[in-house]
Amino acid sequence: MLYKILRAIGIFLYKIFFRFEVVGKEKIPKKGKLIICANHKSNFDPVTLALATPRQINFMAKKELFENKILGKFIRSLGAFPIDRQSTDIKALKKSITILNEEKCLGIFPEGTRVKTKDRANLKKGIGYIGIKGNSNIITAEVIGNYKIFRKVKVEIKDLIQIENYKKYPKKEAIDVLANDIFESIYRKKELEG
Repeated sequence: MLYKILRAIGIFLYKIFFRFEVVGKEKIPKKGKLIICANHKSNFDPVTLALATPRQINFMAKKELFENKILGKFIRSLGAFPIDRQSTDIKALKKSITILNEEKCLGIFPEGTRVKTKDRANLKKGIGYIGIKGNSNIITAEVIGNYKIFRKVKVEIKDLIQIENYKKYPKKEAIDVLANDIFESIYRKKELEG
């Protein structure tokens, strides 16, 4: 309930201050397990992605955000959970799979931290592992804009990546190919019309 209330308020404010626009929202499956992946340029991006998506997103968030007890409790109440970005965080990986097994929506920024430019070196392969292990389809999105007041912030929802297409590969190769395809899908530009 709190999530829905805050989302409605957020959309209202974003439309006023950022001329908020979402393209392709209809591509997001209404139910079932799903991973949403997007680029990550700003601390605002998790909020932006949550506002762009009708379903509640359970985000992986850096563990440092949970060190403040009040903030930690608040973001946990919205479905976020901590991940240690400096190591292979088995607990966070298990939590991710649990969320997917509960037919919920998991939010991940595959580059792991805020980045300003597209660079494959930033890609974390863990997203491939979670997709394969969780047997979940993935939808990607690109957040476009710089969060300057009265300048447009737009979210482009890309096409659904079907996990079934990766079962033909050996597991390790499937993880690598899936992670790469997610990265490419996030940054793929629409074909110019006519």
